[in-house]
Amino acid sequence: MEALSAVLSDPSIAKISTDNFSEDELLALTLLAEQTVRMGIDYATLKLGWDHPESRTEYRDALSRSATCPASRKRQSESKRCLLEMIKLIADGKAQARTAIPLAFMNEIGVGSPSYEPLFQGVLRALENELVLPLRALNEGQESMTRTFNGQPVPADPIARAVSDITKNVVQGTYKEWRYNNPVGQQQLKGLSDQQIALWAESSSLQQGAVRTHEDQNDELGLFWATKIGGPSHGFDIE
Repeated sequence: MEALSAVLSDPSIAKISTDNFSEDELLALTLLAEQTVRMGIDYATLKLGWDHPESRTEYRDALSRSATCPASRKRQSESKRCLLEMIKLIADGKAQARTAIPLAFMNEIGVGSPSYEPLFQGVLRALENELVLPLRALNEGQESMTRTFNGQPVPADPIARAVSDITKNVVQGTYKEWRYNNPVGQQQLKGLSDQQIALWAESSSLQQGAVRTHEDQNDELGLFWATKIGGPSHGFDIE
């Protein structure tokens, strides 16, 4: 509870009993607070564009114009208020952490009340991979995706369906399976044998002394941040 109290800058949280919280629930709350209260960017107001950070470390530093502008500061304050309220409800036995945390996560990424059930373990893995901002950008920035760089229109409905499918499979813990088994993924892999597909889906890793180079963890959630490698034009929040 001390770590959560520190992120929220609220000493009263450290005094709350942990009886109604498991270790992984406290971890999820701390990560959610870190990514919404300290690092939060209000994509609903700012939209997607070229002014957002260009590297993962910049997001973690939370010193960019995107994170420190009035709109984002206001949203960070609202996130803090909602989190404090939820924590106290859980501590008082008036809410269940494993239900409340996934719903809070969905609200923070701009989905609200989804038509599907977000699962705690799926949400925890998303938080461990720092996916609040990438998923928030995708869900709240769809208007910016309806035109190409050259101004050509892009249909909004397919974008909305794709973002919804991505979000759903992340929070239900089925993202990797969905990537390879949805119709688009299967079409992209058409022509490969089962053995070749298995090799393609393998998360390669190479240890060279103290240095390890790798593609990602097995669940492939790190691919959201891979869009920040190679320049700003590849970013998840670039218009």
